[in-house]
Amino acid sequence: MQTLAGLNWLNDEVINFYMNLLMQRSEERKDLPKVYATNTFFYPKLMQSGQAGLKRWTRKVDIFAHSLMVVPVHLGVHWCLSLVDFREKRIRYLDSMGGRNQPCLDALLQYLHDEH
Repeated sequence: MQTLAGLNWLNDEVINFYMNLLMQRSEERKDLPKVYATNTFFYPKLMQSGQAGLKRWTRKVDIFAHSLMVVPVHLGVHWCLSLVDFREKRIRYLDSMGGRNQPCLDALLQYLHDEH
């Protein structure tokens, strides 16, 4: 909680905690969509190595059995979010500053194709 005090910025610990909270709540509450949330290291690894670098990350999880996959994206001093909606077969990129990140969307689409 110290990282949230004062003028501190969000860091990976806070983001990872929240990602785990999303998954926990989706498991506990069956009225919510089933969520798989990656940690903050997933996106850099995806961009660096593609699916080959992430094979072990999801080997015990069927990501396609979930409704949503949440991927935090850190852009140096700014956090964004990619959301894979398996129900709608759509990948979204959410950026409060209105930015676009086509390389992120392309990499996620390729990752999903390779995983399937």
